Amino acid sequence: MSGIKAHRIIRFSAHPRTTLHLLAVASAASLLAQTPPRPPSPTSSHSPDYCAPRPLADFQKSRVLAEKGDSAAQESLGFYYQTGTCTKVDHQAALHWYSLAAEQNNPSALEWLGLIYRGGDGVQKDESLAFEYFRRAAEQGSASAMSNVAMSFKFGQGVEADIGKSVLWYERAASAGDSGAMEELGELFDSEDFGVQDYQKAFSWHKQAASKGNTAAAIAVAEAYARGRGTQKDPAQAFVLYKALAGSLGRRDSAYIPYPYHRLAEAYCDGDGTARNFPECFRLATLAANGDEWRAQVLLGSLYEGLYGAAGAAVVKQSLMQADKWYTIAINHDSDNEAAESITEFRRDLEARMTDDEITESVRLARIWKPLGSVETTKRPVDESLSKRQQEALVRVRCREIYRRTSVKTIASLTVVDAPQVQACQTMNLYPPR
Repeated sequence: MSGIKAHRIIRFSAHPRTTLHLLAVASAASLLAQTPPRPPSPTSSHSPDYCAPRPLADFQKSRVLAEKGDSAAQESLGFYYQTGTCTKVDHQAALHWYSLAAEQNNPSALEWLGLIYRGGDGVQKDESLAFEYFRRAAEQGSASAMSNVAMSFKFGQGVEADIGKSVLWYERAASAGDSGAMEELGELFDSEDFGVQDYQKAFSWHKQAASKGNTAAAIAVAEAYARGRGTQKDPAQAFVLYKALAGSLGRRDSAYIPYPYHRLAEAYCDGDGTARNFPECFRLATLAANGDEWRAQVLLGSLYEGLYGAAGAAVVKQSLMQADKWYTIAINHDSDNEAAESITEFRRDLEARMTDDEITESVRLARIWKPLGSVETTKRPVDESLSKRQQEALVRVRCREIYRRTSVKTIASLTVVDAPQVQACQTMNLYPPR
């Protein structure tokens, strides 16, 4: 770490679930309700205006068979009405057909009814009734229903919370091959919130889930190796796993999971598990930062601030304006506010070395920044995360924007919205901009 201001280069603890739920990764089972397996259905928007030939034929066939009492067809018909595939969304029709199939103990129909009553989807929410449907489906051998029973015990949904019974039901689901249940067990044993913390068990369950392609669990395994939790610390193995994750996840339909890219960037910057490589660190940090991974945004700010000494500066030209921009974006996009608490103090030190014009430009850049592709964001209004000097800069930015919009007009021709804003900027001697 020679030449590096290590006290300013901060690292944040990471939780795979925090990263993945922003991107709606289906394996995050405690955040997304477990659902029964479904037959192939259209990938386009569910609408009666779109219905591929095969789903249409299946819909018509399901209706004929359902009316003859076939429980599988009744369950399928309920799904068509619930999602609006090849027909209009009709919650009552969905409930009708699911209920008929449930009378014959069809496990998928029972579980769909549980999900409907748990979420209040077209019906009055009833978690107790939902639990009974999940229990009945689990008794028919449905692994995903077992996970839903476990979730009910975990959070006390429709039944008294009992973490022991939750673990038992997750283990039953895992034994039935449910990788989401394996990942849930890993999360339970990794957490300190449920009184069953055991890092070795957490690592074991995460590893089993990862072997079945569970992305959240795979990230957890890599984190365990990186931090030595539940297994021997092995940064090189963590690096290999993150590289594999980054390669396999890639960028699907302009969306991707940026966290592995961030961890690779950290490894390249720190020489942790691999040789130090600042060009790769900068490239991957930029990719992850633009994917709205706020830890990578902090790392990118550190690179622009010049905290990695001569070796880092040889690759990333120092720019206090860019550093301030990325710190502001990180604070603004961290849903847990961890970044705000850690960055605010040294962002103030950074801004003490900046001119008003530099801060004004950094605020403007932070305001217009958007995450890459279709990555979801927890963005809050930028104004909430600004320092005092940035708030002053924001006034200048807004006055410049107002000037660009109104400079060709006379005061008399301004709208009722623009007129007071122009007058306020004139009062501050910011119209026209200085």
